[in-house]
Amino acid sequence: MKTLFKKVTLENRRVLDIGGGGGLHSFYAACMGAKEIICLEPETEGSRSGMGAKFRKLSETLGDNQVRFEPVTFQAFEPAGEQFDIILLHKSINHLDETACINLLNSEVPKAIYMEKP
Repeated sequence: MKTLFKKVTLENRRVLDIGGGGGLHSFYAACMGAKEIICLEPETEGSRSGMGAKFRKLSETLGDNQVRFEPVTFQAFEPAGEQFDIILLHKSINHLDETACINLLNSEVPKAIYMEKP
């Protein structure tokens, strides 16, 4: 964690953790003073099963309420005007539009897809 968050100030920050799995990095951010964290983990969209249960267990263990689990893809996530100070993508390229990622250098269509998402 110290390597991943080296030189990153988490205190009083809003964090979006894309492909956050069971929430380990999200809860670390909370422990380091982040004020609000959203952990996106689209369990039903091909990620590892059981991540929601792992998240809930960790949340219960830590008694944390500033970390929110959203079981949706990045594309389906509706931030409703929310803004984030830190966006974390740790080993989570598969949680973005993977097909568009593969074709970014070959077509203008994937570029347009990425430009649409705020």
